[in-house]
Amino acid sequence: DAATLDAVAARLESNSVRVSRGSRALADERRVADLILANDPGGNRIELFHGPEIASEPFQPGRNIGGFRTGAQGLGHVVMQSADIDPMIAFYRDVMGFGVSDFYDKPFKACFFHVNPRHHSFALIQNEKTTVHHLMMEYFAFDDVGHGLD
Repeated sequence: DAATLDAVAARLESNSVRVSRGSRALADERRVADLILANDPGGNRIELFHGPEIASEPFQPGRNIGGFRTGAQGLGHVVMQSADIDPMIAFYRDVMGFGVSDFYDKPFKACFFHVNPRHHSFALIQNEKTTVHHLMMEYFAFDDVGHGLD
């Protein structure tokens, strides 16, 4: 809700993170009531919002698929690469409040975070590049993965 979004903005600002309010046009484009914008230590833009528009009809894909496995664990996870993940880990753990699920240092440094019961919803791996490594969405049917690749 609006009060929670304002509290998150205040928490970010108290940790020296610059926050700006998204424009009404951007909120309308994102189909949310309101949003704030910030950057993580790697320079990745973060958009936090409240009041998402809820569709009245279920999602209808453009081709016949078995559907996505979602529910309480959400749609999947995102893994980001960063040249220096220590400040990123501190940001997502200490400022954003993500729970650490797992981590390792070899063969490269990685940290896995959860925001729901899934083992990880977000992960960071150390690499020279700062980019999305992968996005995972889980299908019900394995054949749908192949059809997506095709």
